[in-house]
Amino acid sequence: VHALLHFFCLCIYLFNIYIYITGQIDLFIMLSALIIGASGTAVGTTILYKGYSYIRSGKSEPSLEDFLKFQDVRSTLITVNNFLLKHPKEYNELRKQHKLITRYVHDIDQLVKWRREAYYRYFTFTGENELVRQLKEEWIIFKVRIRVISGLNTLQLYH
Repeated sequence: VHALLHFFCLCIYLFNIYIYITGQIDLFIMLSALIIGASGTAVGTTILYKGYSYIRSGKSEPSLEDFLKFQDVRSTLITVNNFLLKHPKEYNELRKQHKLITRYVHDIDQLVKWRREAYYRYFTFTGENELVRQLKEEWIIFKVRIRVISGLNTLQLYH
């Protein structure tokens, strides 16, 4: 429906150019108002539809602050860093994952800090959602690796 409305507006716009060239000013003004009104309706309808879809979906993800707080990301990174410092030649995959997640957290912190400096920056596309998504995916893998290493260390104690 939205695409058809844009196509209709384009046709009216092209017809409007023809009318302007031929000198029929009254029709030109009337069709210009129709184009502006139809475009506003299309944009408004799209915004309402997306808002309604979001409300109906019921998907409410926890905020980044809640994720970092409840997953205890910062203190886990510090603890794992201390563990890796004690084992400098082992656990290379965990070390890579730790470095990647630390970089993601740092980048997100820098974006949040940059955004808080001026309100107009809230409307700038920064790719923050993609960074948060990548952080959450890598965090899942990181937690699994920690559990595996913890389990292997426990097995070594019994043998």
